[in-house]
Amino acid sequence: MCDYNTLKLKDYNLWKYTAKGSANAVYRYNGPHNPLFTHKVIRVRLTSCELLTKEVFEFMNSSKLEKLREYIPRTDILSVDRQFMDNLQRQSPASVKLNRLETDVLLLDDIFTHKISAYHEICLSKYYKFYIFKKEDQKEFILEFKPKWLYKPPAFFKTCRNCAQSILKKQKFSNCTLLLLSMPEGVRIWCRNLQNELERQGYNIAVYDSLFQVISEHYDLIEILYKLENKNCNDMHNTLRQLSSPKGVTDVIRNSMSLRDVSITINLSSHEVHVLDIDPKPTSKWKKWKEQEIKNSPLYLCESNCSLNSEGDTVNVATNPHCPVKF
Repeated sequence: MCDYNTLKLKDYNLWKYTAKGSANAVYRYNGPHNPLFTHKVIRVRLTSCELLTKEVFEFMNSSKLEKLREYIPRTDILSVDRQFMDNLQRQSPASVKLNRLETDVLLLDDIFTHKISAYHEICLSKYYKFYIFKKEDQKEFILEFKPKWLYKPPAFFKTCRNCAQSILKKQKFSNCTLLLLSMPEGVRIWCRNLQNELERQGYNIAVYDSLFQVISEHYDLIEILYKLENKNCNDMHNTLRQLSSPKGVTDVIRNSMSLRDVSITINLSSHEVHVLDIDPKPTSKWKKWKEQEIKNSPLYLCESNCSLNSEGDTVNVATNPHCPVKF
């Protein structure tokens, strides 16, 4: 069995750019069959990131995430040199700015069976995407979504943090993930909302039954995320509002906020489920977290139309009638 830690990537031209997020760019292996790299991707840090690959790798492999281990794609760390990074940058889109001072990249199992360009992407919102592959008798349906905050809001809240964010970002489709905390009733509503939105956008694709089945089979993942996000933290809203410096960001806060930004992929064909984007958040995020909580506060407390002082907009808090806080 290969020890990836002894390998050093050199052939940059064998890796094809696939996508990027706010912190990483992803490249898929595009060379001849190689048992070490076929069906693998590398994840490379961008210049906008404060934390290096080694810090991310250590967080992903820490004991605090042990209960999530079976859902995290196999991840190894590989060393690279400046020449590799420079060449990789040259073959990347202009919008991709790699941290070329990095000496490591992450190597992960590719959750997609085919190259990403072979899939038809259906974007329901910023937080929900379907990837559909159809060719002759082959079919593959994958849902990628961000569960965001899985928690119990304070009793006096009229809407949850997830729905407040959807409203502020003016998302046309909002599907509250707190529904996932109620099995089976809430999960059924959550799945039905996705089915209805697909149909509303003109897609004749049946996903409800298989989606509910896969979530039922892997419901322990939702329970694990809920427990980890809320461990030793009863009221994250108040905790974030009281922050005054990076020093106030405890390990509890950092771990919780990191897990509240992971992604989940559900393969409706193979029934495989994975957790992605497990990046530790830097303590410098404290100010953004605090400001967001202050901005969200009016929405937490309003049942109907509510005027936001920051922009003077009037928004409808009842945009998502299925927010569990309103049950």
